[in-house]
Parts: sequence; structure tokens; C-alpha cells
Amino acid sequence: MNTFAQIFEQLNNTRRTRADGTQCWLYSDLNNLYNIHPGKLRSTQSQVFSALFENRAAYNAAARQYPNDERPMIPFFHDHITTVYHDYDITTGPYPQHIKNGHDLEMSRYACWALLAAQPGISTTFGETYFLYPDAGPERLAALTREFMRLPLRQNLCRVEKIMGGILHRHGIKFPVFNQTVHRAFFDGIDATTLKEYYAIPIKPSDPLANYLGAVALMGKYNALRGTIDEYDRRNGPGSDTLLQIAAYQLRQQRIYMIQNYHTRPERNIHITPIAKVKTHQNQAIRLLTKNFGHITR
Repeated sequence: MNTFAQIFEQLNNTRRTRADGTQCWLYSDLNNLYNIHPGKLRSTQSQVFSALFENRAAYNAAARQYPNDERPMIPFFHDHITTVYHDYDITTGPYPQHIKNGHDLEMSRYACWALLAAQPGISTTFGETYFLYPDAGPERLAALTREFMRLPLRQNLCRVEKIMGGILHRHGIKFPVFNQTVHRAFFDGIDATTLKEYYAIPIKPSDPLANYLGAVALMGKYNALRGTIDEYDRRNGPGSDTLLQIAAYQLRQQRIYMIQNYHTRPERNIHITPIAKVKTHQNQAIRLLTKNFGHITR
């Protein structure tokens, strides 16, 4: 697996400069790095167009740049994307290939950001952040990536918490009570209030500790709840006591996994910046990127 520093170097090394001075990257290079579209690069143009079209910031930028155009994304797309033909290698997918005079896309910084932002999961977060912060070095980008990775992971945890909440409702257990009961298994007997006090996090019932967990702890808690639900289904819905035992076991296992594989503990993977503020920081960066790189005049 590539480190953040290696990805930074690869993205810098594949950067090109157009005749007008703007920077661009090839879709094939991004695909080789992130496996966006395994195998032969087919329908890449429509894929990138969809990524831009479905990105609210990009669509709003297009509408502002082409206010009188009924379909502003089309000229906006061509501002940021140039079709090129050249020889290149595809290193992703089951069979590496060498393509002769193949179709490729030359993409602006803004288009690269929109494409990676449209990819599911957290594997492309560093690349997305790289394009979002053009002047940042590898260390700052790595720190920002660790913060931004929390956003999709928290969303995943929210989804599985809703499923868990439905199961608990059948057993007459409220989710906060469940959380308080099994919480100690994940945090080695430390309750949420004590952890919040230690990290000087405001104690509010409406602001759960999960909003401050780091990426590794969020993954651990998600995997524990997902594992609890799967085991609950496998056992055809056991009683409430058994359900709590399953959850506590899954959380303890994820704690052990964190220690063994990430060399950290859940109680040490807590941030003082809440998820909401992280999202605000990201939105501010997106607005600045759109302002500085969203409008290209050729």
C-alpha cells in the first residue's frame, strides 16, 4: 500500500503544464493510482462528466460561468477536460495492458478533485485533498486527510447505528442506554463523560463521543456494530441479554484489532475537533478551490 508521501510524489510527478500555464493530469495516471475504472478505459468521458455534473459545487460553478446556457455543464466540461490520444500502460485490473494511441483525458485540477470526490469510500481521500489544497505539502495533506477521512466513516457509523437502533427498539432498549452499557468494552472501562473531560470536549447529550472519534476508532466501532448485527441475524434474533453480550464481544475484538494493527487504542484516537467543524473546513476549501480553479477561460 502506498504511503501518503508516495502518493504525493506520484501525483506531483504525473502533473503536466498546459501552454496556457494551467496544470493538468491524465485520467490514465489517476486510474492507475486509484483503480477508478479497472481494465480498459472505456466511457471515461461520461464517467468524468457525471462526476462533475453530480458535484453540487461544480454544477453551481458551471451555472455561474454560463448563466445563459440551458446545459452549462457541457461547456464547463470542455473547459476542464481535453481528449488526447497517446500510448500508455494500464496497471490496474487483472491484466496489465499497454495501449497504443489510446483515448485518454487531460484533466484540470478542479476536474481531478471532482472525480476523486465522487468515488465511494476513503481510499481516494488523500488524492481528493491533494487537489483541494494546491499549496499544501505532504505532511499537511496527510493531517488534513486523516481529518477528512472521518466524514464518510462517521456517515457509515450513523447508518449502522440506525439499523442497530431498530433492533434495540424490538427489545425495548433505547440506543443511548445500549451505547452506555457496551461503551466500556471498547474504551477499556472508561466512560464517555470521563473521556470528554480528559479531552476538554463539551459535555452535551446531543453531541455523542462518536462525533470526535478518529478514523481508526470510527472504523472499529462500525465493524463492531456491523458484526453484532450479522451475528444477531445468524442467531435468528436472540434475547436482549445475549444481544448486549454479542455487542460487547465485538467491541472488545475491535479494540484488540486496533492495538495489534494500528498500534493505538480507541481512547487515544479521539480528536478535539467535532465532525461538524471538519465538514465546515472542507466546504470552505471547496469554495476556495471553485473560486480559484473552477473557472477556466480559453
